Amino acid sequence: MFRKNWIYILILLCVLFALVGVARKGAKRDVRWENDYTAGRKMPYACKLTHAFLNDMMDGDLEDVRQTVYQQLSQKTWKNRNYVFINSQFNPSPEDVHELMRFVREGNTVLIAAQYIGGELVDSLDIEITDPIYLDYKHSLHRDSSFQGVLVNQTDFVEANFLNPALHYRSNYRFDRTHYAGVFNKIDTANSTALGTDKHDYINYIEVNRGKGKFLVHTLPEAYTNYYASSRITSPYLFRALSYLPQQETFWDEHYKDGLLFDVNTDRRRYIMGEPALKRAYQLIIGLGFLLLLFGIKRRQRAVPVEKPLENSTLEFVETVGALYYRQGNHNDIMRKKINYFLESIRSRFQVQTDVFDESFVRRISRLSGVPDFDVQQLFVFIGMLRSSNNMDEQNLKKLEQQIWEFNQKSKR
Repeated sequence: MFRKNWIYILILLCVLFALVGVARKGAKRDVRWENDYTAGRKMPYACKLTHAFLNDMMDGDLEDVRQTVYQQLSQKTWKNRNYVFINSQFNPSPEDVHELMRFVREGNTVLIAAQYIGGELVDSLDIEITDPIYLDYKHSLHRDSSFQGVLVNQTDFVEANFLNPALHYRSNYRFDRTHYAGVFNKIDTANSTALGTDKHDYINYIEVNRGKGKFLVHTLPEAYTNYYASSRITSPYLFRALSYLPQQETFWDEHYKDGLLFDVNTDRRRYIMGEPALKRAYQLIIGLGFLLLLFGIKRRQRAVPVEKPLENSTLEFVETVGALYYRQGNHNDIMRKKINYFLESIRSRFQVQTDVFDESFVRRISRLSGVPDFDVQQLFVFIGMLRSSNNMDEQNLKKLEQQIWEFNQKSKR
C-alpha cells in the first residue's frame, strides 16, 4: 500500500508543512506581562536590555550565574566584583546570606532590586521593607482612619527620584504600569545612606556599608525591566541607578528569577524545547509516532465494545452527606469545619502559624499571597468574629464561603 500511495503521502506532508508555516507567520503573538526578570527574553518584565546595558557599561566581564549564592561564592575569595540580583522577591538561605556578607566585607558590591527581601538578610542589614499603604495610613489618621480611605488616596502609578543633586531630575520619573513598590520603614542610619525616594518622599533606594564593601538595596525592580529600560522617559532612571555600581567585573544572577519558576511550573513544553537533550528526545518521540501512524494504516480498526462505566459511589456519598447537613441546618458545625480547613490550607501553603490574626500576620499573608492587605484583614476579622460566635445563620455562612473563594482566586500561591 505504501509503495502505491507514497506520492500522495508526500504531497499531503508538503501541504501540511505549508499550512503550519502560514499559520505561524499569521498568528498574533500575545504580549506576556508576567514577572520574569531573566536576561534572555524580550518580555516587558524581563531584563534583556538591562543585561546588555551593564555589559556595555562595565569595564570587566559580565558573568551569568545560574546557581545559588553559596555555590557561587563559597569556593574561593573574590575581589573587586559586583553581584546583581533583580527579581520581585529575594529569599536567600542562611548559607547564602553568610557567603553574601563575607563577599561584601571583603570589598565587593551587591545590588539587590526586589519588592520583598526575606530570610536572614533583612536582619543582617538591619532594614525593614513595608507597604507604603501603612505609612500613608499613619499619616492620614486625621483625615480618614479606615483602610478604605487610604486606598481611595492611592494612584495607578509609581514615581521615583534620586537624592543626589547630580542625579536628581526636576520632576519625578513616572512608572505608569507599576501599581506597587515597597519602601523602607527602617534602616540602619549609622551605616546606611538614602539614595532615592518615591513620590511621597519615602526611601526606596539605600546604600548599606559592611566592612570594605557595600549593599545597594532598591525596592523598585520594575525599573530594571525591558518595558522601562526601552522608554526615553524612564531609561535615564535606570542608568542613574546603575551608576552606583563600581566599574569592575560583575556577576549577574540568573538563579533567583520568577521567570524560571513560570517556565517549569506552567509552560513545560517551552522548557523542554529550551534544553537540547530534551528537545531531541521530544522530536524523536514525534517522529516515531508519525512512523507508527504511517505503518498502522495498513491494519483495520477492530470494533471496540461499549462498556458501561462504573458508578461513582464517592460522588453519591458526598451528595448524601451534603443533603444531610442541609436538612439538619447545622450551620455552626459547617462553619467550624470550613474555617478549620481554610486555616490548615493557609498553614500548608504559606508555612505560618494561624493562632493570632494581628497586623503582622495580615501583612505577611498579604506579601506571600499577593492579596491586598485590606482584603486579607477583612477576611480574618470576619473569621475571628465567627469563631467567637455560637449563633450562626445561613447568611453569614454564605458570606464566609464567598470571602474564602475570593481570597483563593486572588492568591498567587
